[in-house]
Amino acid sequence: MRDSVAEMSFFEQLPPGNFFPLRKKNEQSAERSLLCAVREHLAVGGKYLVAFSGGVDSSVLLHLLLALRNELSLTVEVAHVDHGFRRESGREAGLLQERCEADQIPFHLKRLPERPPGTNEEQWAREERYAFFRSLLEGRKLETVLTAHHQRDLVETFLMRLFSNKTPHCLPVYNPKLRSLRPLLSCTREEIVEYATEQQLSVLSDPSNDDLSYLRNAVRYALGFLRQTFGRGIEETLASQAKAIHQELAALEEVAAERVESLSECQFGERSWCARLRELLQAAPAPVGERMLQQLFLPLLGAPLGRRSAGQLREFFLSGETAVQLPQKVEIRRRGGGITVSIAGRAVVHRE
Repeated sequence: MRDSVAEMSFFEQLPPGNFFPLRKKNEQSAERSLLCAVREHLAVGGKYLVAFSGGVDSSVLLHLLLALRNELSLTVEVAHVDHGFRRESGREAGLLQERCEADQIPFHLKRLPERPPGTNEEQWAREERYAFFRSLLEGRKLETVLTAHHQRDLVETFLMRLFSNKTPHCLPVYNPKLRSLRPLLSCTREEIVEYATEQQLSVLSDPSNDDLSYLRNAVRYALGFLRQTFGRGIEETLASQAKAIHQELAALEEVAAERVESLSECQFGERSWCARLRELLQAAPAPVGERMLQQLFLPLLGAPLGRRSAGQLREFFLSGETAVQLPQKVEIRRRGGGITVSIAGRAVVHRE
């Protein structure tokens, strides 16, 4: 189920000369749509770092930025991460660097070290990438990282979180914590492929994208089946639902935060705090109460409570149970009118 755009190695496909030959703008709908989407999110005089893999999505994004560079007085630099997962990746990174430098695009390369044992490969690689991006933003006085996520990525992420029993958050256009912007998030994969074909862009292909042992690849394969069964409009439907659910969850978080604020005058875990918390939980719908507890315990535990754990904790505060056991060896026990919180047998909160 591969898209029609050529995805061969640079060594077979890239001609000498310009890596990104800018053509005269035509009136094709894909070009208009993509240029409008990107232009909408960029600031005049903006200084941007492009997360560039050499694949079709990031190649299209970079090509669009170069088309807009003079019009918007943009500063555009490129960051490429060689994960070292494939034998060819080092050679491909070198060729990407040569071609970017030939087009006077500052190119920054990071080759990842050996992955520490016992770490999740995808999570570790993502953390390494964004640490690299942060260092470049600071060191090069750039403002924002641009990534080439599009509508299908939004849908895939939504489905991945559903299949993993996680809260189905939606990819945001802008992530202030990472200083990352996704200007193509409203664009379809078909538009991106059409644009790459029209502009005759040469792109890299990563064979690991076909490895179904990775959850995202398996979800991508399943999404292909959904498109074949229900038509291409299924992606837009899922994207719309993902955004709606995200907005509703955000509204729940706001309501929960307002109620949590009313506990700020009490000391966490003490008798008056527990009494007030119980009143709030009794008055709130279960989804709001669970989010209150997630917000209250996040600073203490350092990681968000899962939905099941938040539900258990809510039942604990509403009932007369003596203690509740949560994952990661967390125990919350009543003591007098307050609570004691222990992690791996060590008390971190002791109130009466």
